[in-house]
Amino acid sequence: MPNLEWFRRAVFVTSLAMVGLPTAGRADAPAPLQTAAEQRVITDTAAAIDACYHWGGEEGDQSAERNKEIDAGIERDCPLAEKLARQAYKQYPKNSALASKILELIDVDYFPVSLPEKRQICETATAQFKQQFLESNRRDVLFSYECADEASKVYDK
Repeated sequence: MPNLEWFRRAVFVTSLAMVGLPTAGRADAPAPLQTAAEQRVITDTAAAIDACYHWGGEEGDQSAERNKEIDAGIERDCPLAEKLARQAYKQYPKNSALASKILELIDVDYFPVSLPEKRQICETATAQFKQQFLESNRRDVLFSYECADEASKVYDK
């Protein structure tokens, strides 16, 4: 009989990589997810945000049929992504992987927040983007745009 715990762990590690979380511990890495429930919420929310954010990159000047597909995708995926993101953020406001994904919704105007809330999301997301920068030496354009003050602290050292 297959070891289900090993399989679940492998799926979890894969999902961490999909949302950009480090799979190996480092002193400057964001804190790992603590519970299976948190893991599930963050992974599901990240997938919903990815589905919504995908449509933000689509051009609306294609064929009439493709434009309808884009509109339908936005109407289907973005409200769900916002709902899940709000619920997850309420539960896990200090989760850096979640905060970094929420920035994508902010970017496409599907997560309206006040300026103080945005600053808090940026501060929380910083650990995630710092880890990515340390691993790749690449600056994240979205982080630089949405969180210029925090990005300068990470990139301009």
